[in-house]
Amino acid sequence: MKMFLKLWTVLFLSMEIFLSFGGWMLFDFNHRFDVAVAAVAFVAALLLNGFISYEKRIEQLEKRLAELEESQKKAE
Repeated sequence: MKMFLKLWTVLFLSMEIFLSFGGWMLFDFNHRFDVAVAAVAFVAALLLNGFISYEKRIEQLEKRLAELEESQKKAE
């Protein structure tokens, strides 16, 4: 829970700074719909990339754990 709150705080503050320096114009759906869609797609791509990288790390750790368990069984 602490990690989530830290992450949320950093993201909240960075978004506030971004929006206060003119970033709000990016999300003006009436005049710049294509830029707003591109910004949302960028954020979604970052999230998906993060999930995919964690999935790869988990697979590597599972493989490493299986190898360690196998070597431990052989040692016994």
